[in-house]
Amino acid sequence: MMKPTFGLFTRLLLGGILCYSGFSKAVGPSAEFAASIMNYHLVPSWIATLAAYGLPWIELYTGTMLVFGFQSLWAVRAARGLFGLFVIVLLSALLRGLDIGSCGCFGAGLSLAPRTTVGIDSLLLAMTFVIPRAGAIPLSLDNWIRRATA
Repeated sequence: MMKPTFGLFTRLLLGGILCYSGFSKAVGPSAEFAASIMNYHLVPSWIATLAAYGLPWIELYTGTMLVFGFQSLWAVRAARGLFGLFVIVLLSALLRGLDIGSCGCFGAGLSLAPRTTVGIDSLLLAMTFVIPRAGAIPLSLDNWIRRATA
C-alpha cells in the first residue's frame, strides 16, 4: 500500500489539472473549442459542438470531486476515462499525421504540442491508478463522511 500523503498529492494534482482545463474551456468561446475538436477529424460537427459544451463541465465536475475527495472512486474512474480518451484521440491524430497545432486541452489559456500532451496525459492516466491503492487518503470528504456515520 502506498502512503496516504502521496495519494493526497496525486488526488489534488489530478483534480487541479482537470479543474483548470475544464474552467479554461468553459469560460472561453465554445466555438473555439469545437474547432479544436474538429481538427482531429473524428466526429461530425454537431458532436464536436456538443462535446465543446459538455466536456469542460465534465472535467470541472470530476476535478472538483477529486480535489475535495468526494465520491473519490467514481471521480478517479471518470478521470481515468477522460485521460484515456485524451491519449487515444491524441495518438490517433499523431498516427494519422494530422497537423492539429495545439491540442486544445486547456482552451486558449495554454497551448501544448500534441506529442507533449500525449506524454503528460499518459502520466496522468497512470497516476489515476495510484489513488485507489493509497488507502484512506487524508483531507477527503469521503473520510469525513465515513467517520461521521460510523
